[in-house]
Amino acid sequence: MIPRAVTCQNQLQSPLSKRLRSDKPPPALFDTLSKYSEFVRTLRRYLIAIDKQDYDMNTLRKIRALCLVTLLGIPFHSAMAGEFYLGAGAGATDFRNINCSAGLTCDTSDTGWKLFGGYQFTPIFGVEGAWVDAGESTTRGTIPGTGVTNGKFKVDGFVFAGTAGWPISDRFRLYGKLGAYFYDAKFNSTLNGVASQNTSKSGTELMYGLGLQYDFNERVGARLEWERYNDINSNAINQGPFDVDFYSASLVILFPR
Repeated sequence: MIPRAVTCQNQLQSPLSKRLRSDKPPPALFDTLSKYSEFVRTLRRYLIAIDKQDYDMNTLRKIRALCLVTLLGIPFHSAMAGEFYLGAGAGATDFRNINCSAGLTCDTSDTGWKLFGGYQFTPIFGVEGAWVDAGESTTRGTIPGTGVTNGKFKVDGFVFAGTAGWPISDRFRLYGKLGAYFYDAKFNSTLNGVASQNTSKSGTELMYGLGLQYDFNERVGARLEWERYNDINSNAINQGPFDVDFYSASLVILFPR
């Protein structure tokens, strides 16, 4: 007969703990370290190009795409070390600090979406990459002495962040994230039906967020998240850096070892 205490203990173990527990020795980390080194070198090329202003938009897009491919390739070489996951989410975005001058009506809310993947080294620490489309913010109205104007801000980009969290029950996990947002911001406007501004800027700024994940089972989970992308700049006239808040719900597919 199995002792009752042992049975109860097994029942109380969380899905996350079961997924990250193994009697096998950890595999070699050489492939993982090689992939991370490749990612760091690619990211360094991106940052140097920005610092020297020696780039064009096509070059930046290629480097960012290479960063994403390299990052998402890391878990496939080290999945046995912890847990790999993929997910997709959508929700509401809020553009903060948009300059809404007298006579203008500003719509600073929109719908955003994202695709993400990550790797959980331990039940606490992990890393995550994502493509985030934050949607648009629009302005419209009549400027006294000037005419009718319509404007639109649009922001999207790639996120790379570290994650840290803690299981708060057998299925719930609370976590935070801190990282960088490699963004493209554009602003287009018309005045009396004629194009008046068409500006854009690519940059790298701080992002952070909080989330709660619920695991339905060892393969499928769901998330509720808030994320903040700081100091986005579109080079628009009379508009300084602005922030974007993203409130999202996501479906997560888990790949336990």
